[in-house]
Amino acid sequence: KFLGPVALGFYVLAYQFSDFFYSRVSTALTKVFFPVFCHLENAGSTRSYYLKIVYNHGMINLPFYAAACLLNKEVVSVVYGSKWEAAALPLGILSILGIVKGLCLGAGNRDILYAQGRPDTFLKLRIMAALFNTAAVFFGLAYGIVGVAIAVTCAGAVGAVCTVAVVSRSLDLDLKEYLFS
Repeated sequence: KFLGPVALGFYVLAYQFSDFFYSRVSTALTKVFFPVFCHLENAGSTRSYYLKIVYNHGMINLPFYAAACLLNKEVVSVVYGSKWEAAALPLGILSILGIVKGLCLGAGNRDILYAQGRPDTFLKLRIMAALFNTAAVFFGLAYGIVGVAIAVTCAGAVGAVCTVAVVSRSLDLDLKEYLFS
């Protein structure tokens, strides 16, 4: 097991890495998305803009995290040194979480719900995600940092699917349309 104070510190850094696009890029783009969604009056144009946002966000997010997932050992060796190679697997697993967060959570979902006058729904989804993540950490700790990374990634995927389902329903958007946009 790769667990200890230093390993937990690395895990926090790896989790922040998986959260980078969601917390930094999506938050910055919110200043644009929310006013746009507030001014759109017909449902067709709202869906169209939303799908364009999902697509463009994915074009930025997906290659970045896919490279980090596939090249996790090299990333860890370059950034932290060769003594941390055992921590490469959690970084690779959490990179998958980064892809999920970027595609499903960071694609204007909060802005759509806020523009529709439903901030309470987004708050409920965030509380649900926090509860999933907390439970995942406790279940995953029995298997060390890798177990925590897997559990948190699975919890993030469940939370992302729930968020996309709620937003898709509010936009009267077919899930196939979302996935293949």
